[in-house]
Parts: sequence; C-alpha cells; structure tokens
Amino acid sequence: MYKVTYDAVKPVKPSNDLTIKEKMWLAGTVGGIAALLTSPFELISIRQSLDAQLPKAWRRNYGDPLAALDSLKKGPGLWHGASINVLRHILLNISLTGPYDWLHERLWITFGDYGHVQPLSLVFASFVASVVTLPIDNLRTRWMQRHSDPLRNRVNAPTIAQYASLTYNIEGHLYSPWVGFYTYFTYMLVYCTLTVGITDYVTTGIKRRNKLESWQI
Repeated sequence: MYKVTYDAVKPVKPSNDLTIKEKMWLAGTVGGIAALLTSPFELISIRQSLDAQLPKAWRRNYGDPLAALDSLKKGPGLWHGASINVLRHILLNISLTGPYDWLHERLWITFGDYGHVQPLSLVFASFVASVVTLPIDNLRTRWMQRHSDPLRNRVNAPTIAQYASLTYNIEGHLYSPWVGFYTYFTYMLVYCTLTVGITDYVTTGIKRRNKLESWQI
C-alpha cells in the first residue's frame, strides 16, 4: 500500500522524492489501515501468548486461528481493542519514518555516502519509536488480554483512557508505561533495520543504477 501510494503521488511532485512530512502521513495512514485489517489476529496472538500465565480454569485455549476467530465472535468481538491497535501502528510508522528520514538526510548532506550514516539513523529512529510507542504497546497488550469476567481482571474500566489511568495509579511509578524498554528497543531496532533499512537500501540502489543521487532534484 505504501509503495503504490508513494508511486502515485511522487510523479506530480517537482522533485524526485516526497517530503519527510508527506512520508510520515503516508506511512501512518497505511499502517493504520493494515492494523485495522489485521487486528483480530493481533488479538488472538496476544491472548495465545499470555494464556499460559492464567489459571487453567481461566485459559481460553483458542487452538487454531479459525477456532479462535469463531470464539471471539461469541465473546468480546473480532475488533476488541482495534482502536488502540490502529493508534499504535500509526504512531509506530510515523515515529520510524520521520526521524529516520530526518537524520539520514542531514547526515548524508553533512558527511556524504559513508557507512555510518544509515546505522546511526536506524538507531535514532528505533529509539524515538520505542519511546513513543512502548506505552501504547503495553496498554494495548493489557487491554486485549482482559477477560469478559471482571473478577478475572486486576483492573476493570469501561474505556481505554480510564483503564490506562487506573493501571498507572496501581503501578505507581513514573516509568511504568516504559517497562521492558531495553527489550522493546532491541526488537524495534531489528524491525526498523528489516523494514526501513532494507527498503532504503533497495531504493538507493535503484537510484544509483539510474544515476540519481538520493536527494537530487
């Protein structure tokens, strides 16, 4: 979706590339659409991952994906937690694309096409994305894991905002939304390298073969 939309918009631009702001909006939009469409499977994945932590009588035991989907239809619904899942992916794509392009462009202009330019940009973007999205990711996981029986939940609230507030008050420390930061940052760095990094490497190679510089007008 990103590539198709990018190629549709790019020819009408006066330069050979979109602006950083345009890339951020584009990445956020397609990320949100993808998150909405895949949200039921995200819900299943989270619940299956955490099922073993529950007492046996409380476990969902979804089994295969089709059985899990059928079970969700009878319970909380396929789109339970879809809104926060969409928000998480929008912020993720924006906070990766924007910082990466911003620093990569400036380092490239300052130092030229040296080997340290892309790795530094990837680390920077991964750090920003981790800071921005980890609180949403933690809240999304807890919200999607909630059971329909309130007695089986540590926290109960009718809205995501109230749930977040109650959870923060119970945990009682400033850094609770960023619990697991170093592990999440490592994951984000790998994710960023495999998406932004490889995509940039491929597109840069295409530009070079066509004798175009990365920022050439």
